[in-house]
Amino acid sequence: MKNFILLLLLCSLFTANVFSQSSSGYGPFAISIAADGTEYLYRLDDTSATSALYSDFVGNDPIDGVDFGKVNSLVLTHGIAVSWVNTPNFFNEESLAILFRYFPAEENEPEEEEGWETISLPNRTNRGGSSNNNYRYENEDININIIPLLNNKHGNYKLQFKRSLTHFYDNGNSSYSRPDPNSVTTATFMFDYSTSLVTNKENNIRITSRKETIRVQSAENTDISLYTVTGKLLEEKQGEDVSFTNLSVGIYLVKTDKKVYKAIVK
Repeated sequence: MKNFILLLLLCSLFTANVFSQSSSGYGPFAISIAADGTEYLYRLDDTSATSALYSDFVGNDPIDGVDFGKVNSLVLTHGIAVSWVNTPNFFNEESLAILFRYFPAEENEPEEEEGWETISLPNRTNRGGSSNNNYRYENEDININIIPLLNNKHGNYKLQFKRSLTHFYDNGNSSYSRPDPNSVTTATFMFDYSTSLVTNKENNIRITSRKETIRVQSAENTDISLYTVTGKLLEEKQGEDVSFTNLSVGIYLVKTDKKVYKAIVK
């Protein structure tokens, strides 16, 4: 009888250990999109979390319902996801990914598993936490321009995203992949190949708008001025990487040596 009780205790401890090692979860995902050169970071889910792990994008707008309007360049530039995990081997650099697909708005939506392409988030960094088990996954070099993929077929399109999570167990032999069907979000845009716009990239300028800030990056030292949409000068700076901060929500004009760009703070 004592041996039986001891066996039950050992089994209980083993089971608790296995489940504690397998404990994990994930927080918000986000995707940065440059529409005709002006970039903004959108959340793929609507969360009110405020952890420092993702505080730089939790206040940004969700992508669901965004209408980019008529664009000639729509570039996916930067993906982010966050997670917590009790054992380092449970998630790895391939665990968290963003899936995307696009299709003409007038067509029926493809089947649930059709047409998705994968954006990996291989750059994992430990971000601390109460048990030092919070991780952030990123890919800052996606550089996928949706427009050339349309093969010059102009019209209205839908652009969809969803989260994907893969678990790797401690023995390395068992895993499962679970694209979340309930996480699908949809944005819209229009492409008309009869129009032509000069994008920021062609002038070696990158403009990013995030949470009360407009950041301007240039390939060389550049004079940069920030104006209101009515033409009032707000601030002037010089450099290859400058930021204008503490901005209110609205539309701004960014003037460089060669061109004026529109930037939106949301």
